[in-house]
Amino acid sequence: MSSFAAVTALSLLTVASLLSLPSAEASRRGELAAAEFLSAINTARAEVSVQPLSWNATVAQNAKACRQRTPADAVRLWVDERQWYDRSSNTCMAGKQCRNYKLVVKRAWQQLGCAVVACAAGGELMACEYSPETNRLPDPKAPPY
Repeated sequence: MSSFAAVTALSLLTVASLLSLPSAEASRRGELAAAEFLSAINTARAEVSVQPLSWNATVAQNAKACRQRTPADAVRLWVDERQWYDRSSNTCMAGKQCRNYKLVVKRAWQQLGCAVVACAAGGELMACEYSPETNRLPDPKAPPY
C-alpha cells in the first residue's frame, strides 16, 4: 500500500471513530478533523500544482452511512452507481458519482484485496484495492471495460 493510501485509510479510521462520540463533542472534533484532513491533503496537492479540495458534507454523510454495512452492501452501493454512468461518453451524469463503479469494473484489474476494519468506537470501515495498478484511478478518457 502506498504511503498516501495508508495515511488516507488511517484518516478514514479516525473519522469513523469520531462518529460515535456524543453529538456536541463529535461535531467539534469532526470539524477539527475535517479542517486537518483538508489542510494536509491540500498541502500535498499544492506541492504538485493540483487544485485544492473542499469539504463536502454529503460525501462525509455517505461515509458515515457505510459504517453499518456488510461487504455485500458496500459493493452493492458502489455498483449501484452504474445507473449514472454513460459508457458511450465515459462520463457520470452531472452531479452524480460513478467513480466507484468504474473502479469495480475496470478491465485491467487482475487481483482484488479488501478489508473490513472494526473501529474502536464502533462501526466498521470497508475498503478494496486492486492490482496490478493498486491505488490508481482509471484513466478518465478510457472506458473501464
